[in-house]
Amino acid sequence: MTNLVVSSTCNRRCTYCFTLDQAPPGRRFLSLRAFEAHLDFLHRSGIDRVRLLGGEPTLHPRFPELVSRARRAGKAITVFSNGLMPAPALASLEALPTRDCTVVVNVTPDGDGPRTLERQRRTLRRLGKRAMPGLNLYRTDLAPGFLLDLVAETGCRPVLRLSMAHPVLSGRNTFIHPGQYRAIAARIVPLLCGDVEPRDAAPALVNALRTTGDAILIVSSDLSHYHPYAQATVLDRALLTALLAGDDAGVRRKQACGMLPILTLMEIARQCAWQPHLLDYRNSGDTAGDRSTVVGYAAVAYTG
Repeated sequence: MTNLVVSSTCNRRCTYCFTLDQAPPGRRFLSLRAFEAHLDFLHRSGIDRVRLLGGEPTLHPRFPELVSRARRAGKAITVFSNGLMPAPALASLEALPTRDCTVVVNVTPDGDGPRTLERQRRTLRRLGKRAMPGLNLYRTDLAPGFLLDLVAETGCRPVLRLSMAHPVLSGRNTFIHPGQYRAIAARIVPLLCGDVEPRDAAPALVNALRTTGDAILIVSSDLSHYHPYAQATVLDRALLTALLAGDDAGVRRKQACGMLPILTLMEIARQCAWQPHLLDYRNSGDTAGDRSTVVGYAAVAYTG
């Protein structure tokens, strides 16, 4: 993984920023000549994706040209942004194929006020499935739940990126001290699902969810494994159809390594009157490229 810092300039002043000590004296933007040299390095290293950082990378005055040159070199694009982009930069990313563009829009819930958040919403809406929201944890009391609302409101990619603020060498930024790691981890309760009957497991989880009030339940599972692309798509779509219909027996007849957690979630949804919504379905053939043998994945949100 290689990151290219193309701009040391930013239009926000986030207290947790990890680049406070990294801006080269006298240089605000990476030159096109240097960018071409970096593209050549990525090519020789067998790296097929360009990851652009800043500062705010989209403030580079030749940002659309950087994107164009990276695409001509056959590279997919990842951009880490605050979402406050100049119009030409936003348009250059909006024109990219969805599968070749990932823009992580870092959002701070108590940042620069409602105007900033609304601009970030607009960016997420414009970029759609090319973009996903992110949150940098720089305090132990930050809750990422609002990001789910952001995904629902904007129609962006249903993926969240969480990162943790680390100190710069000078210690000038706000960061999570190692002594605070446990405080963050304490808010995440991992559950391991064994050979249980979903109807027996669900009531305890329903009670826990109702007690905490603002908890988010996440169930993780692959779908079918190692079938050709077309066959996997048929198998996975059949499982998802059964899941969305609340058909336990139909789900049991299909393929998913996390079958029991999925069935437990379906039982919880019935008891809580939640409704499922398919956000997206893909398999590894859509991302890695090899379609001879793939693994399926989906994102389903329950609301109620």
